[in-house]
Amino acid sequence: MLLVISDASVLIDIECAELTGAMFSLPWQFAVPDILFAEELADRHSHLLKFGLINKTMSGNLIDETFNLRQKYIKTSVNDLLALTLAKHENCQLLTG
Repeated sequence: MLLVISDASVLIDIECAELTGAMFSLPWQFAVPDILFAEELADRHSHLLKFGLINKTMSGNLIDETFNLRQKYIKTSVNDLLALTLAKHENCQLLTG
């Protein structure tokens, strides 16, 4: 099954459009970095885990890589860079707005 890493804004937009069930019925797995989940989704969107959202743990090496990217891309949020780093590490697609 294809793995897709998502940022928080896409998941929130999907919920606002009432397309959560449709999204998670696709033949893909959706995942987010654990830090992004904790900071942006856990309070109001933790039920996404019941739909099948995967909460991926970011290792120290991946966090270091993210902060190296942060030095270069200072206007991009750390959580968006975490998603980018995870997608690169997992060699998969990044779903972002």
